[in-house]
Amino acid sequence: MEIRENILKDKRKEALERDRPTHYSSKIGYFNANWTNHHRLLVDDVKNHYLSYSRHIQYSITLQTRLIIKRDKFRSEQQLISLQEDFWHFKNRINYHFYGKTGHRKPHIYSLLILPVIEGSAFSPEGERTLHYHLGLGNIPDEASFNELCIVIRKHWLKTKFGTDMIRVKSADPDWMDYITKEVDRGNIDCVDWRNASIPHEALHI
Repeated sequence: MEIRENILKDKRKEALERDRPTHYSSKIGYFNANWTNHHRLLVDDVKNHYLSYSRHIQYSITLQTRLIIKRDKFRSEQQLISLQEDFWHFKNRINYHFYGKTGHRKPHIYSLLILPVIEGSAFSPEGERTLHYHLGLGNIPDEASFNELCIVIRKHWLKTKFGTDMIRVKSADPDWMDYITKEVDRGNIDCVDWRNASIPHEALHI
């Protein structure tokens, strides 16, 4: 599975180089009106890859930030980089809470399933939209309660540089992963935060 994920990343880079954005829409941001078949297949591949983990998702989580979306492409890219770095610390903290040092030694078994998406990067800043995370969360230890999860998520999200107290944690429904990848359908593959995706393959038996 790790090899497959690396191949997807390489494909994404190749497609983005070939299919540079040529139009701007106030609804979906920059996109190429004449996608190649390769790009369309890549979009479908990324979407299906995330959807394949749907049955392992236990909770749906939304985390709001204070980052207002920028129109300028360079500045928006810098926003995404900074936000991903912020989320990386958050992810490590909550993983350590539930699995401790064992998670460092055996991450393919003792780590949370985390599938994050940054929503808002494909939209214009009209109405002062802010970037926010949607994520599917799974492989929670059996002894962890819903209340404990909510407390841990809130505690560590508020420790981040950009996190706000607008946090939602719910039991996941079957359509959650389809919902959070809706920007992928529009061609915005960068909304998928590959860097911070965490997939404990052995624990999930995949």
